[in-house]
Amino acid sequence: MHRAHPARVALASAFVLVCLLACVARAQEAPDGISILPQSIFVNKSTVNATIALYPVTPFTQVFLQYRDYGKNCSDPASIANEYTRTHVHTLDLDRKFNFPVWKLRPGLYLVCHRNSTTPAPGYTGFKPLHKMVTITRYDECTGGKFGVCKVNPATISGRVGNTTVQLYYVLPGKQAFIMKPKRFGVPLYNCTNPPPTESGMRSPVATTQFNAKVTFETFGLEAGTYIVCYKDSTTFQRLDPTVVVSGPIDAARSTVSCCGGPYQVGQRAYCQINTVDSMGNPAGGRADACELRVCPLTDGRGDAITDYVEPYFVDVGLFEFHFVARGSGCGASASASYKGNVLGGNKVNFFTLLPSTIDPTQATSDCSWADGVTKCNVTRRDAYGNPISTCHVTSTGSLYCKPTVQA
Repeated sequence: MHRAHPARVALASAFVLVCLLACVARAQEAPDGISILPQSIFVNKSTVNATIALYPVTPFTQVFLQYRDYGKNCSDPASIANEYTRTHVHTLDLDRKFNFPVWKLRPGLYLVCHRNSTTPAPGYTGFKPLHKMVTITRYDECTGGKFGVCKVNPATISGRVGNTTVQLYYVLPGKQAFIMKPKRFGVPLYNCTNPPPTESGMRSPVATTQFNAKVTFETFGLEAGTYIVCYKDSTTFQRLDPTVVVSGPIDAARSTVSCCGGPYQVGQRAYCQINTVDSMGNPAGGRADACELRVCPLTDGRGDAITDYVEPYFVDVGLFEFHFVARGSGCGASASASYKGNVLGGNKVNFFTLLPSTIDPTQATSDCSWADGVTKCNVTRRDAYGNPISTCHVTSTGSLYCKPTVQA
């Protein structure tokens, strides 16, 4: 019985295996038989337009891109007003190329929606997604000429807040990230591939990026200091260019009260801000700190205590507000606040002006005298709270002269 040579059998088997793999790869790669070049588009801050080519397709094919994770599809796309999630419909010409403004589009995966018709149906009837998709990645120029994720907002967060959501410009959705403090007492100890344990208070647990470039870190209990952002785009965590400052406890002596939105008017709600910082001047304080802030003293323009007010409430890291309604006008109104019993700003008081309301004829007062057959009256016009607005000098001869009592 004749036997085939082992080397020939092995060679034939290898050839068959290669053919099978190639066929499977082709079948997996593009079942619809249409290729896209390029499939990955890299954008930096100077990029305006991008071009992709589809082949083999016929001329007059209509194409547009639709952001995959927006909850829309080719037959029900986003509104054209949402230019950051889709493109306009474009009709391919003989070169089968599609040029579009890429600078508006958010990073991520895009469906390539197409329909082949010389007489298109109305609306988006007949549009179908290609098997392949296009990936848009933003790489803005960073410090030192590097490219990557270059901006984080906000850049200062508080360790007193349970969860903090930041935006990393520009990251893809579904990726992993965390923040960590690489140094302790000035000594470098950790990096993105060798991070500190989560229970150390020097790093956050790993979080997943969202489609809008946002990621929510668990930040409660983190030590104060400068943190790096670790981001895994493919296989390993790498350090991004921007850093995040986790602020320390509120330093009452460096924090301030500001009522600079005035002049305010009596009888109307007025707002003041409290800017809290840590010992290094970084914005500090979260929701839990609102309970430790107290307004005192708070007086109106007459020096009377304002009783119609709310205690400070949290707005953002390092920013709290309180509001009040005053009754007495004048330029000597004042406000101050304390944190855990310590007056903010080293006992500094913020002064501001309160203007009177509109004239209330029922509140006017007069002082009249008679001499040489002429009656002279000084009439003080007041608002509903009795605050003087203007004084008019009136005589029985018909003369009238008024001047404001309170200057703005």
